[in-house]
Amino acid sequence: MKYIILTLLVFSFVRVTAQDCVQASHAKAAESLLISMQTPKTLKEGINSMMQMQIQSNPSLKAYENIFNEFFAKYMNFERLKEPLIKLYTDEFSEAELNDMIAFYETPTGKKLADRQGALTSKAAQLGQEAVRSHLSSVKK
Repeated sequence: MKYIILTLLVFSFVRVTAQDCVQASHAKAAESLLISMQTPKTLKEGINSMMQMQIQSNPSLKAYENIFNEFFAKYMNFERLKEPLIKLYTDEFSEAELNDMIAFYETPTGKKLADRQGALTSKAAQLGQEAVRSHLSSVKK
């Protein structure tokens, strides 16, 4: 009986340890993808772009720009968001899929996309803002 219990304990420990290794490997792949995608840089650029668009739309916010910048630097930085982002990616993609994406981001085209993603996102947001602004009069009627 002791041997059966001991065997069960050993197998459950091995299974838990193996699951931990798989989860750690999966999380590491997600983190590697985030780095390959230049997420820290893109996050910073996106926040700066968003702030500039808001100030452009509402110039009175310019007086608070430093306060907003400090707030975002403290609470919207990659180190603070890294764990939730890793969970987001591990929930959505298998480790194999993450590795496929990493392989893409290591190609010249993938590097180019990662490098320009922040600017593309900013320009897309401006396009959306312009589209709304140009049709806002139809809502006011």
